[in-house]
Amino acid sequence: MPGLLARFILPLLLSLASLPAAAAGAPRDEPGFSAYVAQELAREMPDLKLAPSGRLTLEGKRPDGSSSGQIHLDRVYDFCARNFSICDPAVDSFVKGIAQITREEMLPLDKTMVRLAVRPRQYIEQVKQQLGADPAPVYARHLTAHLVVVPVLDFPRSSRFVNGRDLAALKVDEEQLFKLGEANLRAAQKPLAEVTKLPPPKAVGRIFNEDYAASRIIFHDDWNELANKLDGKLVLMLPTPDFLLYGGESGEEALAAMQTFGMEVAARSTRPLSPLLIRWTPTGWEEVK
Repeated sequence: MPGLLARFILPLLLSLASLPAAAAGAPRDEPGFSAYVAQELAREMPDLKLAPSGRLTLEGKRPDGSSSGQIHLDRVYDFCARNFSICDPAVDSFVKGIAQITREEMLPLDKTMVRLAVRPRQYIEQVKQQLGADPAPVYARHLTAHLVVVPVLDFPRSSRFVNGRDLAALKVDEEQLFKLGEANLRAAQKPLAEVTKLPPPKAVGRIFNEDYAASRIIFHDDWNELANKLDGKLVLMLPTPDFLLYGGESGEEALAAMQTFGMEVAARSTRPLSPLLIRWTPTGWEEVK
């Protein structure tokens, strides 16, 4: 799938919060940072030629001259700006993740790889703008005002969006794609009741160390029982794709505490998802104003 790798790179499947601090060698300025990451990528993938292609963007060329796509560095750069003392380990993880994705791009596709992920609507719109007239679209469906559901291909150490070219390989249409992703996600996760407990008043429950924790909101009806135990006042936050917070809506102070904790989780991650709180309602999710 030429040209799709970098455009569809999802945030890394590695939390960097526990990495030890190190003397960062990456430059703080954007051009210097881009050159530094290009150098590290060249060491990991010597057959790939990399050159700057716009702000915090690298263009890759294979030995035959074909494009391997653009590699966008904005997320890892933003992470480094917030956590400069562990920037070098972050870049190293990013580089190894890119190399792994490159290798996994060559693996044959299988229907069991399809999952449904939750992503910010704005991020998906940016991806679509980058694609322009590319004939392989990204599929997304409404979830909330700021969140969408997108099908992804789940590889052993990485994932990427399913695109139009993949449908032919998987022999499914768009409707079947979403149903397949939902079924596979359901099969891969433990029942919600096994990973949630009724939180005490003003306390926050959490689901973590689960790659698609945020995707549990796709199964709205699964939350009915917990919501009923909280008198219908269930609020969630999705700071990262693999970390979900939940609790009762017991006043502005409790909501502020949940949001503060969630923002701390997001700040320690290379793949922040949403800073917003969402409220359960009988007909769906709505964002807390």
